Amino acid sequence: MDKPLAGKTVLVTGAAKRIGRAIALVLAESGANVAITYLSSQQEAEATVRSLADWDVDALAVRCDLRNPENIEETVAAVVEEFGQIDV
Repeated sequence: MDKPLAGKTVLVTGAAKRIGRAIALVLAESGANVAITYLSSQQEAEATVRSLADWDVDALAVRCDLRNPENIEETVAAVVEEFGQIDV
């Protein structure tokens, strides 16, 4: 299968469940390493990370309150520290 996003890192906000989770899974299927954010759904976020890893990509869940600009900056820094970059 073609992996057009292999070697890329994607940050998906609110991806612990529902639409965000589905988007994260499609990106992982396309070969992207995926970082997801969640606010209060830690267990669901951890389950999503396990599902992403099934696609043989690296995955990370970070708690982030998107209403807080400082928290967003901290989240971006954590993802860059883990993966070296954010491409999407």
